[in-house]
Amino acid sequence: MHYSVRITETGKTPWKQDDFQVFNWEHLSFATLQEAKDALQARYSRTARSHRRKVYRETEAGPEHTGYIYRFRNADFSHSPVEWWIQEDWVEIVQVEEHTLVA
Repeated sequence: MHYSVRITETGKTPWKQDDFQVFNWEHLSFATLQEAKDALQARYSRTARSHRRKVYRETEAGPEHTGYIYRFRNADFSHSPVEWWIQEDWVEIVQVEEHTLVA
């Protein structure tokens, strides 16, 4: 068994009423839940910690908390003028059970 972290990165211009657009997906794998949490803490603690909302998945037993939406301001400093945008990363942690295939 391991844990899969699915990150969907979205962004939009800060001064327009545009919708958020997906620009990147990441799938990360960790042996333990604590490793996954530590990696997310390191990634988001400085940029978006104060702007996070819980994400829920509907299950038969009711809503289940599965992750967070992190919202922050981001920029591309590689050229001038600097381009700014609002970024929302949708982060979900999923427990994955491993199955052995028998031939």
